[in-house]
Amino acid sequence: MNDFSIIKTQDVWKSYKSDGVKTQALRGITFDIKKGSFTSIIGPSGSGKSTLLNIIGFLDLPDKGSVFLEGQDTSLFSFTKLAQIRGKKIGFVFQQFNLINHLSALENVALPIILQGADENDAKERAASLLTSMGLKDRLKNRPSQLSGGEQQRVAIARALANDPEIILADEPTGNLDSKTGKLVMEIFKKLHQSGEKTIIIITHDSNIASYSKERIVIEDGMVASNHLANEKLLWKKY
Repeated sequence: MNDFSIIKTQDVWKSYKSDGVKTQALRGITFDIKKGSFTSIIGPSGSGKSTLLNIIGFLDLPDKGSVFLEGQDTSLFSFTKLAQIRGKKIGFVFQQFNLINHLSALENVALPIILQGADENDAKERAASLLTSMGLKDRLKNRPSQLSGGEQQRVAIARALANDPEIILADEPTGNLDSKTGKLVMEIFKKLHQSGEKTIIIITHDSNIASYSKERIVIEDGMVASNHLANEKLLWKKY
């Protein structure tokens, strides 16, 4: 890991209105995520984690404050450029897997490559290689309904890697998995980080999952409660 910030938030605020009631989800969030780091953003339900994921994944915009990507203020970017960033620089992994049910594992992984303009055969070749690296060589033609939860999440991780993004952003990636399968999935993220080529960001409520990361940012009530390196002696809450 180097000292260059790949993502930096500066005094980020975000609120929502529902039935006329305003909810302040984020309250002046400021932190840096270093290029090549493995960071967990941890906090209880309702702390603002999901809102923060949307902000740093450029799926939503803050009400005020700034989000910097590799030193550039993304508030100056067009919606088209933000969409390009999501497609090329960020790979998303979700708790619900979010696979397309009528597509095979191979087709699910190849699709984002094709959407970036690649030849279909080349896309399927890369997808097959990624799935094989996830131990799914014999599952290429299977649809999501024919796969276990752990297999579906490995397909989702392969899909996140499809366009060789610099950042992997995972939202509760073990939330729908048993503990044994969850550990296997976290080992995949650990190996990706050890390769030295990816910045890994895990959103979680589970301190056991956060323990895999080198850096941890604790979010409570929409604010940064603490920001620590993993080698510091901390007493972690079990949310």
